[in-house]
Amino acid sequence: MPRRSAFRFAVPIGAALAGLCGASLWAQTAPTPPNGLRPTFDDTGQDLAPWKKKARRPAAPVGVIPKFGNPPGSGAGTTGFNSLNVRPRGKRPDNGTPAPTDQSPRAKAAAKPPGLPPPPPPRAARPGKPLAAVVVPPLPPAGPGGSTAPTGGGATPTSPDVTGVVPPSDAVVLPVPAEVKPRPRPIPPDEDPFGPTGFYAGGFLWRPALELMTGYDTNPARLPLATFSPQLIVAPELVGHSDWERHQLDIAIRGSYNYYSDTPLGDRPSLDARADGRIDVTKDTRIDIEGRFLVGTDYPGSPNIQADYAALPIYTDAGVTLGIGQRFNRLDISLKGTIDRIEWQDSLLTNGTRESNDDRNYDQYGAQLRGSYEVLPGLKPFAEVDADTRIHDLPIDRTGADRDSDGVAMKVGSSFEFTRTLTGEIGVGYLERFYGDPVLPDIRAPLIDASLIWAATALTTIKYVGTTTVDESVLPEVSGVVRHNNGIEISHALRRWLITTVKFGYGIDDYIGEFRQDHRYLASLGIIYKLNRDLWLKGELRQEWLISNIPNSNYAATIATIGLRLQR
Repeated sequence: MPRRSAFRFAVPIGAALAGLCGASLWAQTAPTPPNGLRPTFDDTGQDLAPWKKKARRPAAPVGVIPKFGNPPGSGAGTTGFNSLNVRPRGKRPDNGTPAPTDQSPRAKAAAKPPGLPPPPPPRAARPGKPLAAVVVPPLPPAGPGGSTAPTGGGATPTSPDVTGVVPPSDAVVLPVPAEVKPRPRPIPPDEDPFGPTGFYAGGFLWRPALELMTGYDTNPARLPLATFSPQLIVAPELVGHSDWERHQLDIAIRGSYNYYSDTPLGDRPSLDARADGRIDVTKDTRIDIEGRFLVGTDYPGSPNIQADYAALPIYTDAGVTLGIGQRFNRLDISLKGTIDRIEWQDSLLTNGTRESNDDRNYDQYGAQLRGSYEVLPGLKPFAEVDADTRIHDLPIDRTGADRDSDGVAMKVGSSFEFTRTLTGEIGVGYLERFYGDPVLPDIRAPLIDASLIWAATALTTIKYVGTTTVDESVLPEVSGVVRHNNGIEISHALRRWLITTVKFGYGIDDYIGEFRQDHRYLASLGIIYKLNRDLWLKGELRQEWLISNIPNSNYAATIATIGLRLQR
């Protein structure tokens, strides 16, 4: 046998003999732990084999950054513990293919074809909400080279974002919750749930109403000697407000007729028809227009009426106001002109004849200049100057005097517009009226004009009205009558449908040129029971007095009425 073959068999035979010798020695002597405890993996009682130094990895060439594997975790030992809490990677087989482990990289998701939106992610439906179906178009067939472009030179598929229409094709249905409609805004509570609703016609919101009252009056003619009589009051009303984007027009027509069955002397009609408009020329320039038509009578007990009259004389007042206003930031200036025609009908006497009142007819021309400045939101002080002239139809009246006159009035005040608290305006000043006839004295008097509404609480409202006017007179040597009227009204809502009202009034009639002076008083208590928006029940108890420094001129009257109000 050649030497090479013998050596090949000698090596494994020697290794087997050495292993048998070691096994016999291990069976003869049991190892004793040096510490007296149970031996562990690393504690065998024998000296460990000498540590063999591992071969160092060759250094990387200059300019090449070396790559290192994962560093061992802190505290790693022969047990395989790793404090990094990272699972070790699987070993690679010798053939180079990766071992199947949980850390194997997953296949990448297919790329989204161009021109198609991604499908919405499915969401869980809310309780009570149905799921709607969303149609997702399928992917187009892949072209050559794995691209999604169509083959054969066709056009690129159109995106639904461009045309807004998805071409019909097989679809994948994904459940998604249906579209949730936004919650509607809550309707604010109605401030007056029993107020009239009105109706729209011709660009206006109209609110008609009719009051029918009946009761008893202890002194319909307001004479020193009272005469009792039942009464009937019919009071129609129509209020309209324009509903335009620009400009404005308000229409108010209120009338009444007092009928006394036992005392026709006290019958009297009343009408107040006004149309107040505004034309917006520009943002800061406006044109103010007002038309009015009034019908009334001389008040019962007036000394201007003939002594033996059978009915109160009726007068009419037709007038128009035209003006222009300009706003300069917070400064507002307006100029207005007025024209009025006052005409009296003949007086009916107890003997059936009529007496003319043409000497009481006159035309009035006036002008008004007003400037205001908004100091604070809702607070606007103003200054105003009024001038007018009165020209009578007859140059000489029944007393032989010339009644033509010129007047001027100046006042200062402020307007208020504090939301839900105080609205209106108040002004104080001084007036003068000059007469051409030397027999008639000139008139000079302080004036107050106010109209305020104060919402003291949510249930209580207080109103104040004050006026100062100069009326004509036909008494000898009396140039005119200066009337100061003041009234306050307190309304309280016991319930939203039950309103109580208390009124107090005070007035002074000062006859210039004569020492006569009349003091008028009024007090009333009213109640309104609102059944619904269209029907109210009303009742009032009112007391009136007149105290004069002229004998046999005082009177008192008590009026009690009850009725209903129909409105729309």
